[in-house]
Amino acid sequence: MTSRPSPQSVSREADIAPTVPPRPALPHPSPYSFQRLTASLSSIFYATPSTTQDGPSQPTAAQRLEAIAGGSSSTQPSQQGATFFPQANNFHLENFVYNEAPANPGSTTSMQWDRGWEQLMTHTAPNALYNSKARYDPPKCDEDTRVEVIREVMDWMTDRETASTRLLCMTGAAGAGKSALQQTIAERCVANGILASTFFFWKADHTRNNVSGIVATIAYQLGLKHIGMRRLIGAAMCQDPLIFDQSLITQMESLIVKPVKIFRATNGEQAARELPYAIFIDGLDECEDVDQQEALLDAIKESFLDNDHTYFRIFISSRPEWAIRTALEGPLATQHYHIPLSDRYDATADIRRYLWRRLREIGLRSGDPRARKDWPVEEDVEFLVKAASGQFIYAAIVIKYISERRTSPFDRLRVILTWRPAPEQRAAPFAMLDLLYTNILSVAKSAYEDVDTNNPEDFLPLLLAYQGGRKVGLPQDLDMCDSILGYPRKTHELVMSDLRSVTHVSAGQLHLYHKSLVDFLDSKLRARTLYVSTVELYAFVVRRILLNISGYDEKRYNDRNSWDLVSDLLDVLDPWNLDLKPLINEAGPFIYPILHEFTRRGGWDRVEEYGRFLRIGTRSEVEETYSLNLCKTIGSWIFEQVFPALEQVHQPSIFHVQSPHTTTH
Repeated sequence: MTSRPSPQSVSREADIAPTVPPRPALPHPSPYSFQRLTASLSSIFYATPSTTQDGPSQPTAAQRLEAIAGGSSSTQPSQQGATFFPQANNFHLENFVYNEAPANPGSTTSMQWDRGWEQLMTHTAPNALYNSKARYDPPKCDEDTRVEVIREVMDWMTDRETASTRLLCMTGAAGAGKSALQQTIAERCVANGILASTFFFWKADHTRNNVSGIVATIAYQLGLKHIGMRRLIGAAMCQDPLIFDQSLITQMESLIVKPVKIFRATNGEQAARELPYAIFIDGLDECEDVDQQEALLDAIKESFLDNDHTYFRIFISSRPEWAIRTALEGPLATQHYHIPLSDRYDATADIRRYLWRRLREIGLRSGDPRARKDWPVEEDVEFLVKAASGQFIYAAIVIKYISERRTSPFDRLRVILTWRPAPEQRAAPFAMLDLLYTNILSVAKSAYEDVDTNNPEDFLPLLLAYQGGRKVGLPQDLDMCDSILGYPRKTHELVMSDLRSVTHVSAGQLHLYHKSLVDFLDSKLRARTLYVSTVELYAFVVRRILLNISGYDEKRYNDRNSWDLVSDLLDVLDPWNLDLKPLINEAGPFIYPILHEFTRRGGWDRVEEYGRFLRIGTRSEVEETYSLNLCKTIGSWIFEQVFPALEQVHQPSIFHVQSPHTTTH
């Protein structure tokens, strides 16, 4: 070795890395023999395997990943290639040919991680990113709004030393502004350099209404933050190309947890803690499959919360539907920090500020002079604030409708304030809100129908009976409604299990978060296939009570509810109740088959047995009159209301309405 080699004096049949500039000459270079050269090459490219009786052992996946990690802390791809002759100079090689080949067929070279990274990207969901083109102009919190809740989340996110939990769950009603908060806080985390990844679910986008791409998308974003992580994740993909055919837990362990663990072991604790750590998952309820929602929560618990290998803090937002509600009450009970948005924060003042600011901006941009000075007026803004019921989605939809540039904002605000659904109206300012309610109710209805013991036709009438039963003579207490209608205890909890985003229970009564849901349910034009008229609801309630009575036996009459049922039925059928009289007049055609069924089931025998029980029992005289009043009420109702409504019914069919124990003469 007598002189420096020229660039052409070293040829490679396989390209391994860009050439680095020659190192500065070092004093007193050590001479290199051919044997030492060979040993250097072997030590660089091939880890010396341990031997067993069966021969050389294969390096583990973790060992390969550690070799690829390389200790680089650069955020840019490394340009440094392999060093053949460390600390050597003044040598000459002739006719040297280097062939690169893996020592073991399953090993992962520095080139293969790149192919693994490219393969990973094919499994991502780009539309789910916070800055995705598909989410252009995403909802964000307006200036000076949601200040307190943003501060609470950011304090939790940045307090890595004393905060006891690494999972924050924000739940809130539909339209409460959860996605806007996620977007706003994610952008602040970007500015602070702590955002690791985001995933925004959305039901209408097939690429992000399921969990198939969530692990790849999170891993992809982590890899963008550090070249060392990118190499490790890409190498992990090479180790198991079928990783996405396995469980979410397996995916998270292979593509996120293990790479982070190896990165920490290779680069040190401090370097690992300096990685961005905030993971945002928005709209978990928008994932269409409830089982997938559960699987994701289980994977987060096992991969991120049950071990100390990662430093991530996960922020999940969702409507308080079944999957996340049961997880927070069960497996995650002690491992999460919960912000119930709709219950803890009153957004009324923020909505008022938002409406004033946005309407004034729209007016100033408008060419309509009516929308300039003194517009809008306080009375109109307060009307909108009240209609919003604390839910930002209503205000956002109003602003979106009014801001249409091809029309006058003054006229569009008038449409909002005076709009009533009618067949001849072309304006549909709340079409987006209607779609939201349709989706929520349809999903809940489908979940109820999936239980084989449930009658699919009962869901909507039951919901309306709980919500507005007083219109048809029912009490507001949910347990009493279940009992009167003949359903098992706590049936109302099953009906509302997937409606927690629009309803809540307080003092045993059902309440809706948003007044606009009542308007939606009351409008046939808006609710469409989900519409149930008050007359249909009334007929449903009468039928359920009659079925409940006809299903009683003598032993059950010892239960106080048995004689209460007769009183409840009297309240519902009372023809002298001025509020119910219009319903009774319209319900004749609906009630006729119901009475037919009641008679066929021996309902009159149950009434007679009930009367006999009262006569031999210790009931008061007032209570004894219930059965007589029932017969009188139903009799007068049949002959005064039902029969006149059945004038077109074929006469012989009426004679089929009889007890099976009665003989027709």
